[in-house]
Amino acid sequence: LFRIYSMTKPIVAVTAMSLWEEGKFKLDDPISNYLPEWKEAVVREKGKAVPAESPITPRHLMTHSSGLTYGKEGAKLGPSDTLEEFSQSLAKRPLKFHPGTSYNYGYSIDILGRYIEAIEKKSLDVVMRERVFDRLGMSDTEFWVRNPDHRDRVAMVYRQPRKGELKPGMSTSSVMSKPPRMMGGQGLISTAGDYARFCQMLLNKGEVEGKRVLKAATVDLMFENHLRKIGKVYGLGGIVDGKGRYSWGGAAGTKFWVDSRGDSY
Repeated sequence: LFRIYSMTKPIVAVTAMSLWEEGKFKLDDPISNYLPEWKEAVVREKGKAVPAESPITPRHLMTHSSGLTYGKEGAKLGPSDTLEEFSQSLAKRPLKFHPGTSYNYGYSIDILGRYIEAIEKKSLDVVMRERVFDRLGMSDTEFWVRNPDHRDRVAMVYRQPRKGELKPGMSTSSVMSKPPRMMGGQGLISTAGDYARFCQMLLNKGEVEGKRVLKAATVDLMFENHLRKIGKVYGLGGIVDGKGRYSWGGAAGTKFWVDSRGDSY
């Protein structure tokens, strides 16, 4: 059982796109339609906070072009803070740039997770279980390890304080209880086998063994470059090359890629 960190992001994007297929939102809708705290977002320009020139949209969140950044300053990340409270706290921070005008890796997919919750009126883990995990048989994928007997399956994360030395980076206890909020940008635990089923679904254009998660056209849309207008290359929830390759990785060293063309790399 691995902490997959940012490899959570593509699964959250797939969950969101399953809602998009049902017409529950449009890619260029303001997220403030469901998250009112984002209605009056501001941008820091020359040391001053000015109103954002356009609203943040789901497309911005899935391509990290929202203006959101990482950093704990002002963010509610305490042991009892909910994902709703986290989103409200971030909405008070100035954005790095006007939405849609640049790229910056940050909390965008975490806010997408809250957007999903607000649409479905369910916790993000429940929505992801219903729409992805259960359909694909990803029985070991969750935001925490539900079965206490599986504690010895949790892979240790190490740190390297100096060359040639490894020390445990965090205890296994941190993943053995339900977290106060489901962080869609970084929170999942999974296995190589479970994630392979997710990758196979993408490769098969939305289905595995007759269980469909997305339409083929939706997967193709995710694999497109959505930042062409600003001279960047990024798909929905993961990096793309615009030619059929989709990939991403996690902070602990995990990585995946899907080549829908079948070419060798």
